[in-house]
Formats: sequence, C-alpha cells, structure tokens
Amino acid sequence: MAGYSTRANYTHVEDGLVESVTVRETDQLDKYPSGWDYKFHLGTTDGLDLLRYDNAHESTKGHERQVGADQSTIEFPGIEPLIVRFWGEADAYWNAAGGDPPRRY
Repeated sequence: MAGYSTRANYTHVEDGLVESVTVRETDQLDKYPSGWDYKFHLGTTDGLDLLRYDNAHESTKGHERQVGADQSTIEFPGIEPLIVRFWGEADAYWNAAGGDPPRRY
C-alpha cells in the first residue's frame, strides 16, 4: 500500500443531524503510528459539534474524543472497537431525533 486505502467513507443527514465517518488504512506511520487515519463526527445541520473522534494529530496528541466543547485524549482499542463505540454514543442522539442512519453492522 502506498499512502492511504479508504475502508469507509460516508455522510448521512437526517432529522437535523449529520453523521460523517472516514476510515483510511495508511502506511504513513510517522504521522499515524496506529496505521489508521480516521474521523467520526456527529453534529447538527446548524453546525454544532456533538461528538467527534479523530487522530488528526496522532503523532503529537494521540487519539481524541470530543463531546460538545469537552475534548480528551483516549486510548486506541483498534479501529473496529472505536467505531462501534462511536456508533453506540451517536445512537443516543439519533434515537432522540428519530433518525436511523444506515450502517454496516
């Protein structure tokens, strides 16, 4: 693999919420020591960030989780357990809004 290989990439908009997921496997280990470049985001169509997981600065700041304005560094359990965790947390918002995002699980 040279660079990046996209494993998942979707955006779903429904009932005032926007869920975006990007997962790319990478051999750019200097920037992404985990071998993954990812961003999971849930927000509103008005631009409010509700929930975000990413490793945009993995080599310097690690893996991050943001809920509203609160941001923290988290342990990386692997890409599958992390996306399942994101989906579980995002479902609380989707259930409240009455939405049903299509997911591959």
